[in-house]
Amino acid sequence: MMTKKPSDLGADADSRALLYVRVRDVIRRDIATGGYAPGDRYLTESELAAKLDVGRNTIRRAMKEIENAGQIKRIRRVGTIIQPRTGRSASVETRRSPARHRLIVVFPGWDDTTEGHYAGKLLLALSSPKLSPRFAVEFRHYNDPIEELRQEDATIVPIDPKIEHHAEFRKMVTEGKKVVLVEPHWPVPGVVNLYADHRAMVVQAVKHLYSIGHKAVGIINGCLDHIDNERSMLGYLDAHAELNKPIPLGGIVQHTIFDKSRQCVPDVVNISGWVCSFLRGVGSVADECRRHNKTIPEDVSVISLDDPGDAPVLSFGRRLCTVASDPEAAAAMIHNYVHDWLADKRREITFISHKWIERETVAPPRNVE
Repeated sequence: MMTKKPSDLGADADSRALLYVRVRDVIRRDIATGGYAPGDRYLTESELAAKLDVGRNTIRRAMKEIENAGQIKRIRRVGTIIQPRTGRSASVETRRSPARHRLIVVFPGWDDTTEGHYAGKLLLALSSPKLSPRFAVEFRHYNDPIEELRQEDATIVPIDPKIEHHAEFRKMVTEGKKVVLVEPHWPVPGVVNLYADHRAMVVQAVKHLYSIGHKAVGIINGCLDHIDNERSMLGYLDAHAELNKPIPLGGIVQHTIFDKSRQCVPDVVNISGWVCSFLRGVGSVADECRRHNKTIPEDVSVISLDDPGDAPVLSFGRRLCTVASDPEAAAAMIHNYVHDWLADKRREITFISHKWIERETVAPPRNVE
């Protein structure tokens, strides 16, 4: 009866903290679609752990939540028993208005914390009571079979979806399904594509660093085949053109994956302000600062477009200044599209507004008079 395989769960490091929620949803779907009747025995915790290739503690946590919802009853020395569905009274039903629109958010598959952090904030924003009418929000994972989404009566919101799925999402739209893509690698024709405005974000960051006294500002740009990296570079060029400043020598550091001979080494001696279009670039700045006996932000300032949150960055012990996409603005845009799904509103690209998050990695350089 269990339809999920271990490989479908894809317990990547970025989603490990929410693994039990995905396990819970898999079990719930299996109970709902597996032909179980009230009173039937269900799988034990050990059997579920073996089938889903996860730990007993994860299974136990998921099962406890399902039991609290009344779907199962765990009885010592008997096992897990399927509970009958409990009907709602008419008075309760009348209070459940207006009906919530189902929204399925598909989490990204990156093996770092940044996309997971953003996805979590977007999920919270989409669940907010500030949105009216509210969504009934569910989520799936990057590695869950896309075929399952085709069968769901819900709006699909994939975050940073796989390139090989772009054609599938386009086909879903032609079949009448509502699909909103958040940060796809490249815009998918006919689909709502929401992007952080990396071009404007970099312009703001570069201008800010110059305005507080930095004589030279550089950029560390990502290497993925993604429109964000293209627009980050355009923003860096725009800012210097608008300020009528030359691009500093060594100011553009382009990260690479395949060409290891081109190391990501920023010049922190001659360039005191750095904008990083991806989080790993911040680590490169920190490494070079240690090598040259410089400190952040007293000698070198760093701004990131990836927001790791309020915790200090371990490599240098400071909380990272960011120019970040606003998840509440993204949620409001998704809400607007879903409840007013007009063709003339669905432009090929829509940019999400962003916000400056002031923390501890930006300051005037020591040599400012």
